[in-house]
Amino acid sequence: MINREEVTSRVKVLDIIAEDPASLLIAQRAVRSDGNVRTVTQKIRVQDTAILSRLTAMVQKGDDIEVTIVTEWSKSGYATFLSDFRAVSSHIEEEALLMTITV
Repeated sequence: MINREEVTSRVKVLDIIAEDPASLLIAQRAVRSDGNVRTVTQKIRVQDTAILSRLTAMVQKGDDIEVTIVTEWSKSGYATFLSDFRAVSSHIEEEALLMTITV
């Protein structure tokens, strides 16, 4: 049996790494319980060639995007990969995100 979890979040693209399979290097700001802000980086596999084609055509280093990351667990282990993404308008949505966090 495979357990599946999908998480969607807004991240900054640090790099698209051309290896087999390709990977997306992302960064996300996290606020700790003491109020300090920390940057968390993650390297996500991009298994789907159609998603990789869209990613390389639409996204550049430094862009803000919304990613959906899937983790699948089984008895033999787990796999984490990018299942989808969309570009976001950084200025307008960043203000809304900050308002959501501080309210």
